[in-house]
Amino acid sequence: MSKRYRLFRRNEIYYLHDGQTGKQESLRTKDVEEAKRVIHAHQEATVQPSINLIIARAYLHASDPAYVTRTWGNVLDAIIALKKGDTKYRWETVAKDRALAPLKKRIVTNTPGQLFLDAMQAGTVSTNVYLRRIHNFALDMNWLLNPVIAKRAWPKVVYGDNRRHEDGTQGGTLWSFRPNVACWTGAKNFPAAPDDASRAFTDNASLWSK
Repeated sequence: MSKRYRLFRRNEIYYLHDGQTGKQESLRTKDVEEAKRVIHAHQEATVQPSINLIIARAYLHASDPAYVTRTWGNVLDAIIALKKGDTKYRWETVAKDRALAPLKKRIVTNTPGQLFLDAMQAGTVSTNVYLRRIHNFALDMNWLLNPVIAKRAWPKVVYGDNRRHEDGTQGGTLWSFRPNVACWTGAKNFPAAPDDASRAFTDNASLWSK
C-alpha cells in the first residue's frame, strides 16, 4: 500500500505533499528529523485516526493541564476578561443567557454537538451569534481539537422582523446597543424613542449588533 504523504524540500524548508489531494503544505522547519516526525504523524492518522485522536489529546493534556477540565463557562470568562466598555457589558449580558446555562459547566473537550443545537433551539438569534463566537474563540485558542459543530451544520442566522426576543416579543433590527441606550429601526413591539427603548431593554433581553 503506497503512502499518502511524501516529504520534499524547497529553499531549505521542508514541505508535505498530499498524494491524494495534490495539496502541498510547508512544515516550516529546516530540520529533517522534525519534518519526518510530522509526516509520520500524518501517515499514521490515515491508518488509525481514532487512535491518533487519543494520542493527540494526550499530548494536549501534557502541554495544557486545563485541557481536560476547562468548561464553556471558563471560555466565556476568558472572553469577557479581554473586553472593555460597552463590549464587555454585552458579553457579561450574554453570559446570563439562560439558554447557555447547560453549557457553562460542560467540559469543552467533551461536548456533543446536540448540546449546542439544543441551546440555539432554546435561545434566540443572539444565542446563535454569540455561541458561534464562543466556539470560534475556543478553536482559535487550541482548546478544541475539532469543531463541536461543522461550519455548514450551524443553523442559519435569520435577522428581521420575525426574530424572537427572550421576552417572547418580535421586533425589528437592533443597529446600536449601549448599556443605557438601545435604538431600534422598524420595531413592532418596542417603543421607537431611545429613552423608552432603554427602559424596555433589560439584562435579560437579547443583543444583536450589525
